[in-house]
Amino acid sequence: MSWRGKKAAPVSMVERFAQAYRAGEVRLDSFTPAELASVTLDPDALSSGVRGPALQSVAPLLVGLEAERAGDGDAFAAAAAAGVMGPTDPATLAAAAADLEGRGYIRAGWPAPSDVNVPDGLAGWSADPAAAARPRAVAIAGDLGIITRVRSQPYWVAEASASPDPAHPDPAAVPRRLVGRMYAAYKPQAALAEVPGGPGGDPHFAVLWQHRSVLALLTWCGIDLAELRDAEHRSYAESVPDAPTAAVAAEFTSLSCLRIAHPLGERVDVRTLITAGGRGRHWMLTGERAEIAARVSVDQLGEQVDVLLRPPGQPGEPAQPGGTAARPGS
Repeated sequence: MSWRGKKAAPVSMVERFAQAYRAGEVRLDSFTPAELASVTLDPDALSSGVRGPALQSVAPLLVGLEAERAGDGDAFAAAAAAGVMGPTDPATLAAAAADLEGRGYIRAGWPAPSDVNVPDGLAGWSADPAAAARPRAVAIAGDLGIITRVRSQPYWVAEASASPDPAHPDPAAVPRRLVGRMYAAYKPQAALAEVPGGPGGDPHFAVLWQHRSVLALLTWCGIDLAELRDAEHRSYAESVPDAPTAAVAAEFTSLSCLRIAHPLGERVDVRTLITAGGRGRHWMLTGERAEIAARVSVDQLGEQVDVLLRPPGQPGEPAQPGGTAARPGS
């Protein structure tokens, strides 16, 4: 449900996280790509204890802001004209920010500093409705605050994609389509799921609490929720030798790729899991081109997802030189 055009105040971030805690999952209001691009979180909006070891995104608005702080006032306008501000022109961003302000999602000026996990408002920046080529300080609230916060400084990020031709004998030769992204917060322990809205449509967002986010990742790997409830067969997989993917690909009715990124100092740790499914069976694909298929159970795939979610440095998944710890098949 969107608040667009409505006068009611947005649901607070505190209440929305409480709803997710009670229900496991809650759908958020919708926003256009221009609205999402018109605001960004200030890098210091959250205390280090709340932010945790987060990935730091460099939003287009912050590019211009750094130029502004360096005393090059014209650099912001030049960056916007050159497309550094993103695909949306400054006037559209300014109009989007004005709409967000009218609906109560942002207001001029920063909120008072807070060290709680979920404050009433977050310090951020938006395009200025009165001067499109300038940023302005704002407080971000409601569902927009949750989306902006978690996407700007996530504890980890997952991206799932699927093949439109799962039975192709060479999985690496087929471009995959995006299924969804998930961004985890350090505190509170919840995740934000983002699903594309289709051609010309707005993306859909939901907050998922802990275990529900893991279930969502498993479904993105091709596991049906009914399989997770079937304790009798969940741990069962035929004991067969690994086979060339090309030899068994005709059985695949789905082929998914899950990538999860963690912060690793100044670098990023990326891990990948490629899975296939068909006729009630599951495979994990490994090799440089996912050319080897190994039969696995639902529980074994769940264990692999758990490995991908472990922060760098924990036992079971050592980081590779260069800041990348990629599972086979990446």
